[in-house]
Parts: sequence; C-alpha cells; structure tokens
Amino acid sequence: MNVYNKEFFLVFLIGLAIVLLLAFTIIVFVIAYQKRMLNERLKREKLEVAYQQKMLEATLISQENERARIATDLHDSVGAMLSTIRLTLHAAESQLNENNLFANSKQMLDETIETIRRISRDLLPVNLERFGLSQTLQEMAERITQSGKINVLFREEGEKTSLKKEREVQVFRIIQELLNNSLKHAEATEIVLHLWWSDTLVLLVKDNGKGFELPKEENFDETKTGVGLHSINLRTKLLEGTLTIKTEKQKGSEFLITLPL
Repeated sequence: MNVYNKEFFLVFLIGLAIVLLLAFTIIVFVIAYQKRMLNERLKREKLEVAYQQKMLEATLISQENERARIATDLHDSVGAMLSTIRLTLHAAESQLNENNLFANSKQMLDETIETIRRISRDLLPVNLERFGLSQTLQEMAERITQSGKINVLFREEGEKTSLKKEREVQVFRIIQELLNNSLKHAEATEIVLHLWWSDTLVLLVKDNGKGFELPKEENFDETKTGVGLHSINLRTKLLEGTLTIKTEKQKGSEFLITLPL
C-alpha cells in the first residue's frame, strides 16, 4: 500500500469515526430529549391527578359542610318549632271537642318530628363523632332492621384501627349510599354488611336483590350509573381504595371495597 493510499485510508477512518461520533451524539441527544419529554409529561399528569384529587376532596368537604348546615337548621329551627306546636296542641287538648281530628293531627305531627330527626341524623351522624364508625354502622343496621323493610346483618372482624375524622366520614357515606341503593332499588330481603380490619379496611355490602347491569368497562359516569354509584366510586378514589362490583340479574349484588389504613 503506497503512501497516498495510506493517507486516504487514514482520512476515511477519521471521517468514519467523526460520522459515527456525530450519529452517536444525535442518538444520545434524541434519547435524552425523549426521556426529558416523558418526565415532563409524567410530571404534568401527576400534577393533573393531584389537582383533580384536591378538587374532589374540596367538593366532598363542601358537601359535608352543607349537610351539617342543613341538619343543624332542621334540628334547631324546624324541629324546635314543631316541638313547640306539639306542646301547644297538648295544652289545648282538653279544650278540643273533635278528639279524632286532634288525635290524627297529633299523630301526623309526631311522625313529622320523627322524620325530621331521621333526616337530620342521616345528614349529620352525631354518633359517628361520639362513638366511632363501628358502633354507628351497627346502630344504623339495627335501625333499618327494626323498620321491618329489610334485614341487615352487621359483622366485624379484626382489630379496629382509629381513622381520621375525614376518612371516617367518607367511609360512612360510602356504606350509607350502598345501603340506600339496596333499600331503594334492589328489592332485597337481606343485606350483609361486613367489615374486616387488618393492614387494610375491607368493606363488603351484599344483598339478595334483583341485581343490575353494569355499564361496559365499568364506566362510572354519573349519567350511566346514577348519582349513587358515581358518588361511591369518587369517594373510594379519594380514599385511594379499590372498588369491585359483582352483580347479576335476579341474583343480587356484591360491593367489595378495599381501603388502605
């Protein structure tokens, strides 16, 4: 190989090395750029999820505050006024000749007062703050059973863990909504309410009612599932839990919710 060929080969090798180095640099730059763009997208998605979580939390807190306000107004204002009317009627009972009319009026008034108390209790469960989640749920199950509409079996296993007030309220609302759904729509004769305490809290609400058809891909949009199921799903997400639904026409429904503690 003569000197010219050697110089040409050397220049070729140097040029090839430069091209390869340039190509490698471009590839590294593209990979780094794509990685940076992916990190930026993930960061934006995390911010969006955090924002949606905050908005959901603010919405539910606002709902609870409004429930508390309405419950207080019902109990302190309307309830007090009806109780005063009842005392007035009782004082005037001896002066009324139309005893049947009076008795019917007093019965209607008593039923109205009891209805307002029940609504106020459902809107603002005072027992939740006084006695905690377990006793409040047991009391609610007994109250529903005593009404004669449906039998609610309450069971609890494991060592109970103290929950923050906000989480306790959300868990109560989830179960309250599930029980209300069974009472209103399932046409069931029995509901099982089961709680398991461990490193997680597992809630099971199961009825023997007529069941229902879930939207495809378990789409929990409010327009397709109704306000109740939509609310349950949102509250479960807020608590960073998972919701599993098993339902079949004429064979009942089962809602299993797992929540981290």
